[in-house]
Amino acid sequence: MAFILYRIVIAVYCLTWLLLDMTQSSSLTWLLYLSNWAFLFVTVYFILAAILSTHYNFSEDDAIRESVKAVGGYGYHLERPIKKTYIRGITR
Repeated sequence: MAFILYRIVIAVYCLTWLLLDMTQSSSLTWLLYLSNWAFLFVTVYFILAAILSTHYNFSEDDAIRESVKAVGGYGYHLERPIKKTYIRGITR
């Protein structure tokens, strides 16, 4: 639950900072800088990560959990898959 709270706090912080930055500068000059575009995409990432983490954690649907297991993802309430290292040509 602490991880979900962390994701939500970071998403709200980034969104607030982004909106304040956009309102403080004119819209045309804000679009010129790639650092602003990068922060926009980082903010979108944190918002999506917060939404998906919350949805996954509070979901009662076992199909979602099975689909994450099938892909080999890590998350809450999942057992960690066994990591195997294979070096081509040495082990078979």
